[in-house]
Amino acid sequence: MNHEGDSFFLRTLVYANHLLQGDPFPVWSSADNGGYGSPQPALYHKLFYVVSGGVYALMDSMKAALLLTIWGWLSVGAYGTYRLCRTAGVGYRLAVCGGMMLLLANYTITNWLIRGAMAEFSAAMLAPLVLAGFLQSIRNSRISAGFAVGLGLSFLAHSALAYFSVIIFAVIGLYLIFTKHLSLTILRPASIGRALVIFGILAGPYLFAMTFLGQDYDLKRIIPPLYLPENQIQALAHYFWDPQWQWGRTWQAYTVQLDSPVIALMLGSGAAAVWAAIRSTLSGSKISSVAGPLLPTAPPLALALALAGCIAMFLQTRWAISFYRHVPGAAFLQFPWRLLAIVTPASIVLALLSVQHIFASTTAFRFGVVALLAMCVSCGAFTPIHYSTLPDKALNLGNVHFSAFGEYVPTRSGTLAPVSAHALHEKMEEDGCSYDEEFSAPEALIRRFNISCQKPITVALPLFSSPGHLIVIHNAARSCIDRPDFPGLCAVTLPFGQSTVDVYLPTFGTIFRAALSKYQIYHVAG
Repeated sequence: MNHEGDSFFLRTLVYANHLLQGDPFPVWSSADNGGYGSPQPALYHKLFYVVSGGVYALMDSMKAALLLTIWGWLSVGAYGTYRLCRTAGVGYRLAVCGGMMLLLANYTITNWLIRGAMAEFSAAMLAPLVLAGFLQSIRNSRISAGFAVGLGLSFLAHSALAYFSVIIFAVIGLYLIFTKHLSLTILRPASIGRALVIFGILAGPYLFAMTFLGQDYDLKRIIPPLYLPENQIQALAHYFWDPQWQWGRTWQAYTVQLDSPVIALMLGSGAAAVWAAIRSTLSGSKISSVAGPLLPTAPPLALALALAGCIAMFLQTRWAISFYRHVPGAAFLQFPWRLLAIVTPASIVLALLSVQHIFASTTAFRFGVVALLAMCVSCGAFTPIHYSTLPDKALNLGNVHFSAFGEYVPTRSGTLAPVSAHALHEKMEEDGCSYDEEFSAPEALIRRFNISCQKPITVALPLFSSPGHLIVIHNAARSCIDRPDFPGLCAVTLPFGQSTVDVYLPTFGTIFRAALSKYQIYHVAG
């Protein structure tokens, strides 16, 4: 059992079915809303499902697809944390410990096991790579290609987390420039231009699809009062100790507690540094740490990483409520503790940096191994589970509804389809039309309707309207029109007699064509 139920199974099926039909990057789900369709693949976070859908299409096993995809993203997170450690200056052996620590971290386990939040999970596994690219950009005074790639993939994984990453990095960059820790050369047109091109290649097509298909939808529906960030802020003390949480006891809650071994490393290193300073002062010798001289100020990379963690932590407190109320788009984060995706790897790397600085290499490595073992022993993924599993049932896309609050239903249709397919069929018969839909595979790219009418008439089809629909009737291309008594549904005007209506549902091909043609109607040969 988990917060998402079987929705991430069903989204995997959506992507697999599209992939098997030659559409590897779907923008429309024909199965959503009980068969009325929606742009859910375009508007929702997608990178996890591109991978899991591909694996499922190859292996035809949901369990194998999900396990391999989860392991794949865990590997990305572990490698990213290792790279972040190395970029920040952590030694090789400690960096390996750091990568393994992310696998065992509370927030990592919470995402994929307790919440089943696969989109956030994939974004959190990309966060260390994005942070590493950011530090590399600071070191080279030029925005690195790796940073742009990481940010583009992060947008595809979870757009809200990517948005907040940009805000946090921009604030840190301006601060470092102001304090002379970073050269203005990072803002050169060549530096920014290359990064924008890379980001645009990765995210641009979906930004276009989201804008083009989302114009009829109100995504603010996903943030009702309960899910506004100001109503989801957790007590600050719970980030350091959550006495009410016990792994394996329940899936109906979650913990925001940071990992105690990581905090212990930081506190222990700080205490050792203070003790070394006291001893040096009492003995009258030059202040030194256990392993070498104490740094009077943090180096730029460590400072940037500390600022990223602190800003992300600040945005999870009540002091940040005004930010969420007034900054456009900020409320779409919903849960401020999603920023643990940044805090978790940053805290791991800072802990290892502090241990490495205070202690000799061998001693620091031993402390890192002890912390890693402590995280392994307390890891929630190894805890016996005392609640039930999801019911065993056949997975299919027969009657799925991916909307939690009607966000994937056209705004003018309310939050549900305005009429059932059966009632729509009866209405056609009242209007003098006989109707039959040819069988189509799950997540079909084309739906074919055979309709015979006794007079020219406008009929509503059992699917939601979209500017990306391409309708072909008697070899002529048309677009959806409105029928006032069926708001939000795709309606077409038919002549007297038998008509075959082929509806090509939105793909990148159809929506680019629709955009280029500006909705003009073209003759379609054959």
